[in-house]
Amino acid sequence: MSNSEYRVLLLEDNAVNALMVRKMLERVDSPKFEVSHADSLLKALDLLSHGSFDAALVDLNLPDSDGIETFLAIQRNAPGLAVVILSGMDDEALSMKAVELGAQDYLSKTELNAHELVRAVQYGVIRSRKSADPRAQQTGSVLAVMGSKGGVGVTTLACHLAREWKRQTGETVLLTGVDENAAGAAYLMKATTQYTLGDAAQNLHRLDGDLWKAYVFTAPDGVDVLPPPGAGTFTGPLEAERIRHVLRFARGNYQRVVLDLGVLTAMSLGLLEEATEVVVVASEDLPALWEAGRLLKRLTQVGIPAESIRLVLNQKKKRGGVPVAELEKALGHAVFGSVTAAGEEHDELMAAGKFVDEKSAVRKDVVKIVAKMLGKDAPEPGGGFRFSRLVRG
Repeated sequence: MSNSEYRVLLLEDNAVNALMVRKMLERVDSPKFEVSHADSLLKALDLLSHGSFDAALVDLNLPDSDGIETFLAIQRNAPGLAVVILSGMDDEALSMKAVELGAQDYLSKTELNAHELVRAVQYGVIRSRKSADPRAQQTGSVLAVMGSKGGVGVTTLACHLAREWKRQTGETVLLTGVDENAAGAAYLMKATTQYTLGDAAQNLHRLDGDLWKAYVFTAPDGVDVLPPPGAGTFTGPLEAERIRHVLRFARGNYQRVVLDLGVLTAMSLGLLEEATEVVVVASEDLPALWEAGRLLKRLTQVGIPAESIRLVLNQKKKRGGVPVAELEKALGHAVFGSVTAAGEEHDELMAAGKFVDEKSAVRKDVVKIVAKMLGKDAPEPGGGFRFSRLVRG
């Protein structure tokens, strides 16, 4: 946007006040204002995630957020945005506190006029641009792992991928999942935290670095785990919109997020737009392969680029099985990699919260898959890439 045109997010739950502010800005000849209105914090965060704004006019007291937490939620989700507080009669102390914490200005609703409103937006934008930290907009990538049907080992593979990504790159990695009925990765990774993705979603309005640290469990190998909702106390039905914003918060704090989506549901489908890559997991049995074909078509139909979909055959038989070339022809999609079926020894190791044996076929297969994602030759299972060792010091 130029200095003669501004995109403004108006966060105000009172319809009369919102209309008054919009009319004031629309009547200004220059600069021009394009105003998008939200009457709740959740709607505001959704607008921020899908568009670019120069400034936000924010009422602190909303149906789903109250007081200074409203400003902090906007600040965390749009760190470079110029925020001007619209203060009610009893909100002056809160508004001043928001300015101390980084808001550009505050205006009283009872004394609001077009001149002061335009001036506050223009000056706020100038100040925020001067102090903007270019690193604040950096975001990590999301690897979504989804099964063609239940029982193909999605959660186990997600744990393997998260751990191996951490080992090969040294990057910050988060592992989480959306299952509302099972502990999933929390059990396999032996996570001891009592909190889950559901808790983070319910407390979106006050989610910050300190609260996040209290929620996650850091495994011995350095992977952070935020257990799926099924691992904790029932917090009510999950909303995909809230989960999306938790993932966006996580992307600002991790270089890689591994997301266990389970099987295709309305929830998992709604979260796919957050993914930069999708791993589709199938076993070699015919029902799983048939469902894999349907899932691959569905993903492309909803706009997931075919080149971002990684088809992985899990629990692959050591002998026999369907030739890969025949599978690719039948499914119309290349097989990205395969993981050999493991025996009881593997299950016992995972039950103990350990990775598979260093020399096992499963470990070697996972190493190859992650290396291929990185565009590198596979390192030895016990070693790492040269740049990985440098990152870890």
